[in-house]
Amino acid sequence: MNSQVEFKDVRVTSGSSVLYSSDFANGASEWRTMGGTWMAEDGVYKQTAPDARTRAGIGSTDWRDYAVTLKVRKTGGECRGHKPEAVMLMIGTNNTGSCSGPEIAEGIGAIVLELRKDFPDAKILLLAILPRGACPADANRRKIEETNRIIARLDDQKHVLFMNINSRFLDDKGGLIGFRSDNLHPVEQGYEIWASAVAPTLKSWVE
Repeated sequence: MNSQVEFKDVRVTSGSSVLYSSDFANGASEWRTMGGTWMAEDGVYKQTAPDARTRAGIGSTDWRDYAVTLKVRKTGGECRGHKPEAVMLMIGTNNTGSCSGPEIAEGIGAIVLELRKDFPDAKILLLAILPRGACPADANRRKIEETNRIIARLDDQKHVLFMNINSRFLDDKGGLIGFRSDNLHPVEQGYEIWASAVAPTLKSWVE
């Protein structure tokens, strides 16, 4: 990435198992970095170099079907100064394990607000969080549906358009279409469904 950024409260889980968790109180010596200036300070892991092509990572080849939750604050770099005509945002599924629907919605609202500040002339296509789980009764799917009902209120028909395309991913029994067996990550079919659903709107905005 080309960005100045801060990370905190990083947590990686697989089911009920915690694979990694850190508040960076003891530094970040286990992280691998490339480029930039990285440091752990005051409970955050941050990259402070301007315009640096940089990255940081942690993980193991043994990790499978895991979810990552963290708090991120962008402090500068890439995107600042650009003037996109359209922005598409779909975020929040990784927070279902640790946050309530209203909490997830609050975070999404904060991101939309930052996008409006950074790109005042852009139209924002805010997508409903995609469904997950094996059936309609899945707890995380219900939490996502609650979140989506709340963030739909961010639609002002001027700068922000909320779009819920989730019905395209469901069969007549509520099972997922176009997802891996983990009922979380889309496969090629899922991405094609996604692209066909949003393309007309995005194209109309940038023509």
